[in-house]
Amino acid sequence: MFGLMDQQLLGAMCDRLKTVLYDKHSCIVCEGDPLDEMVFIMSGKVYSVTTNGGGSGFLKAGDFCGEELLTWALDPNSSSNLPISTRTVQTMSEVEAFALMADDLKFVVSQFRHLHSKQLQQVFRQGLIIYIMSISSFSSLIMHHYNLLNRARQ
Repeated sequence: MFGLMDQQLLGAMCDRLKTVLYDKHSCIVCEGDPLDEMVFIMSGKVYSVTTNGGGSGFLKAGDFCGEELLTWALDPNSSSNLPISTRTVQTMSEVEAFALMADDLKFVVSQFRHLHSKQLQQVFRQGLIIYIMSISSFSSLIMHHYNLLNRARQ
């Protein structure tokens, strides 16, 4: 049952993904700004840096930013105030990505919050975080979605 729920949840999230294109030297997100989306990189070069000692490095296809939205979306008591980005993410080339808007993420999570058992809710919550943070699982669905869009364009 949990495996099926994972697929339904991720499918619902993929249905809400929006294609976004960034020019070279665009700021996807700036450290200290409110996050209104999670961005999943599909192609291009992206650089991530934080000023508070978190480090820096390049993001590649399958990586994402805006993970602070996960905690916000999963907390049923979270305010309408969006979380603040902990890093700056800037494009080094043209970048194609998918964006999942904060409101869409919150809506999808709320649809799967109908579980009654506290223990099952906790398992669901932990599983959701692990499942989404497991880039190989979520990226494979996004990459599949990405490939379908590319085929439709041809």
